[in-house]
Amino acid sequence: MPEAAKNSNARECDPVLGAWQQIQELIRAFALAVLIPFVAPGNSPAQSPPFNVVQGDGLLHVASGFLFPAQIGEFRRIVTKQYDQAGRDISVGYNADGPEIAATIFVYPVHGKKLEEEFQFRKNEVVSQHPGAKVTAHGPASVSPARISALMAEFLYTDIFRGRPQKLRSRLIVAQRGEWSAEYRITYPASGAKKAAAQADYLVATFAWPSPDKTEQSEGQ
Repeated sequence: MPEAAKNSNARECDPVLGAWQQIQELIRAFALAVLIPFVAPGNSPAQSPPFNVVQGDGLLHVASGFLFPAQIGEFRRIVTKQYDQAGRDISVGYNADGPEIAATIFVYPVHGKKLEEEFQFRKNEVVSQHPGAKVTAHGPASVSPARISALMAEFLYTDIFRGRPQKLRSRLIVAQRGEWSAEYRITYPASGAKKAAAQADYLVATFAWPSPDKTEQSEGQ
């Protein structure tokens, strides 16, 4: 997972080939760690946690209104990450086992960037992290049941996945609505690409965005 906030225009590693694929069992134990309020040095007041637990086991990102279910089809939520003190720049990781897929959904403020600019930056980021990566597809896409317009690219490269080097397919999708961006990274072994791609399609089409009025209310808070 990246350790730098998105508004710093920097990432240290691939978001979907991050810690849970190397030390997955440890991460499971601390999947909800960011729900503990952050206390700054010097006995400063605790910051509000970025997520609220709702609807049983759903996680609501307070700032944006995005709701992250514990399960989406075959994907189970395994980890959350906060990149800024305010809790506006976050990610949530999901894994599926049949076939093996790692997915991360990042939510963060637009910061004045247009969709095309943000997408190109993230696309270049993937290529720079994986020398020899090939772009196998790119173009328009849509996300959520509301079919929000997005941009998509697919990559083919070799990297470590679930503890061993493999040829991988990885999908990048970036979408924006109002003052919020969402980036999807979905990666799986090329050997099971057909079934995994169908599962990835389901995740992208099913994960719901907050309604525009709720997004605007979140921005006003």
